[in-house]
Amino acid sequence: MYRYQLKKKRRKIGFGPYPVISLKAALERHREAQFLVKQGTHTLGHWRALTRRGGLSTRSPKPTLERSRS
Repeated sequence: MYRYQLKKKRRKIGFGPYPVISLKAALERHREAQFLVKQGTHTLGHWRALTRRGGLSTRSPKPTLERSRS
């Protein structure tokens, strides 16, 4: 969970549940969120736009029987 204040408004954003989003991916998203806030951009709106364009994956591939046997 990342909490920030931008333009006198407090916001918080989650990066996803642990098994779906790895710790490494969550830390990368946190650093990106900090950078965007310093630039004055709302992170949630930025990521929604990326997701619509297909630039950000919010889901990992679901495990299949063949993947779990490997």
